[in-house]
Amino acid sequence: ASTRRTLIWVYGIMIVLGFVYRGVMTYLPKFIGERFEVETLSAVVAGGLFASISLTVGGLGQIWGGHLSDKIDSFKIYNWVVPVFAPLLLIAALFGGWPLIVGMCVFFFFFFSSQPLENQMLAQATPPAWRSTSYGVKFGLNLGVGALAAPICGWIGDMWGMGWIFYSLAIVLLLAGFGVFGLRRVKERGGQPG
Repeated sequence: ASTRRTLIWVYGIMIVLGFVYRGVMTYLPKFIGERFEVETLSAVVAGGLFASISLTVGGLGQIWGGHLSDKIDSFKIYNWVVPVFAPLLLIAALFGGWPLIVGMCVFFFFFFSSQPLENQMLAQATPPAWRSTSYGVKFGLNLGVGALAAPICGWIGDMWGMGWIFYSLAIVLLLAGFGVFGLRRVKERGGQPG
């Protein structure tokens, strides 16, 4: 029962992160294209190019997160990393030009570091016979709920502008931060994985 509670909290946090991931990925090139002008590039090309650079830095974050999870308890690292997502995204979204690009690189570095941590957490919290199923549930929930981000964020952008898409996603990330505290309480009360 305690392991099931742990999984419920972990899945809840992952759903929130999947929603934000899809929203950011859908609108980031356009957002950067509007806020970062390069004389020799169109807004479309600049948005795509610098979104790609930000995501490449995020890939380094995945390596870092995987490396840490081999040495330190993934749950402990996750408790530290997830609460910084909301302020990092909000700070990045408030700026334009190079501060926006640097801010998005920092955000993606930490945001993507959570994915190998989550995989390790699922492996620890599920019996071997259910491990592949647990990953299937994770990706199914991420893709299913994440798909809602495109129309919802599109509506927000139409109503209040592109900036508000990212401000709103930062607010949604607060749910993941609060979810980490719930996960921590469950583990302290006996919801140890394994």
